[in-house]
Amino acid sequence: MFSTLFSRSSRLLSLALILLVSGCSITPSDQSVNWPEQVQALKQVDNYTVRGKLGYINTQPKEKFSLSLYWRQQQRDYQVRLTDFMGQTRLLLEVEGGTATLIDDDDQTYVGTNAPALIWQLTGLQLPVDTLRDWLKGLPTDADDIVFDDKGRVAQLTKWHQGQHWTLVYHSYQDVVVDGQLYVLPLNLTLSHDTLKIKIAISEWQLDQ
Repeated sequence: MFSTLFSRSSRLLSLALILLVSGCSITPSDQSVNWPEQVQALKQVDNYTVRGKLGYINTQPKEKFSLSLYWRQQQRDYQVRLTDFMGQTRLLLEVEGGTATLIDDDDQTYVGTNAPALIWQLTGLQLPVDTLRDWLKGLPTDADDIVFDDKGRVAQLTKWHQGQHWTLVYHSYQDVVVDGQLYVLPLNLTLSHDTLKIKIAISEWQLDQ
């Protein structure tokens, strides 16, 4: 679907991501972390807002575009909004309780019992969206394999989900200080599956304590 939903498949997948510009100059973090302490700190981050850029690249079929991303997480509920350079909403995904609602730029509304099932129904992709809320902040929940960098942070994770293999690479992190507490959070990431790559550049983290 992203040629008619941008074709529809790609746009829906983009939104599902789950998942951010940078034109802002953010200095990547060189901070080392103690992994057990990092896990505890990240688990406390249940409510957050992320702003940034999402780049979509697929070689088969050949498609490439960039959108602004807004991701608002509150416990297990979340809202993901993708907008173009004019500020027009291209896709909106809202998950609340047992209901997932997706609205495209033609104002077509799709409703499902959960986001993974809705995305699979519309795109054929088994996107592990339920774990993306943790992956986005650097917590490798339910990952099959994890690779750490020399700073003790997650550098890469992989996940087989319903027969599809996903890889998430963390290229860099940034320091975010809230009420005197330092959080080391992702800055640049790439999620990939087969011929598809989704690049995420996070320009702003807002943590609600």
